[in-house]
Amino acid sequence: EAAVAGAMARAAAAEGAAARVRELESALEKQRAMMAAEEAEALRALSEQCGVEQAEAVRAVRAEAEAMAAEAEARARERFARVAEQAAAAVGAAEEAEARARVEAAEAAAAGEG
Repeated sequence: EAAVAGAMARAAAAEGAAARVRELESALEKQRAMMAAEEAEALRALSEQCGVEQAEAVRAVRAEAEAMAAEAEARARERFARVAEQAAAAVGAAEEAEARARVEAAEAAAAGEG
């Protein structure tokens, strides 16, 4: 039972970590949307004030920011995949421990009858 409880606790912790990764991914998406809106407004204002040359510089900065955000998103997805893998392993271990406990209980019951 202790092995089952431990495995189930590890599975719950892994599921909690996976939920946290999903929250972080959602926050990242919101942040990217907000940055895109701010950059679009800044680009519009810059175009009005400074002309095409400065606007091109802003586009370059935006492309760099998007690349950085994509990189961060890829890292978050990798972390999520690792956490999901750990959760699956913990669930599998819990199920295996539970099955062993049932077999041992059945064997004990059979030995008691015999």
